[in-house]
Amino acid sequence: MITPAELERLPFFKDLDAEERALLAGIARKESAVAGQRIFEEGAPSHTFYIVVSGLVSLRQKTRHRGAEVAIAAGRAGELIGVSAMLGAEGTHPTSGVCLEPTELIEIDAPVLMAALESNPEVGFRILRRLTHIVAERLAEARAQIQSQGRPGLISHG
Repeated sequence: MITPAELERLPFFKDLDAEERALLAGIARKESAVAGQRIFEEGAPSHTFYIVVSGLVSLRQKTRHRGAEVAIAAGRAGELIGVSAMLGAEGTHPTSGVCLEPTELIEIDAPVLMAALESNPEVGFRILRRLTHIVAERLAEARAQIQSQGRPGLISHG
C-alpha cells in the first residue's frame, strides 16, 4: 500500500488534492525490483503501468536478429513506464522493461484507475491531460532519434 503523502512527492500527481491522492493511493501498489529483473514483456498484455520512484529501467525492443533486444529509452525516478496500458483497451506492451539497478516502483492497474477517474471527471481530465503531454514528448523524442540517424529511406512516405 502507498500513502497519499508518497504520491504527493511524485510529479505525476502533484496537482491533485489530498482527497484525490487518497483515492489513487487506494489503487496503487509499491513494488521493488532487483537489477536484471524484467517487470513487463514486449507483446504481453498491458493492463498496468508504473511510476519509477527510484532506480533505472531500460525500455527495450526486440530486433529482427535472433531475438536480440535494443534499448530505446529509460525510465528514471519520477517517470511513467508502461503507459500503453492507459491508451486503449486490451493492448500489449510495445517494449520490455528491465531494471538496470535496484528499483522502487508504484504499480497502478489501468482499468481500475480508469473506473475511478470516470467517477471523478475533473481528476480524470487532469491525469489524462498530463498523460497526453508525456506521450507527445516521447513521440517528439522518438522522431528526433530517428532523424539523428541520418539514414534516408528507412521510413516510407508512400
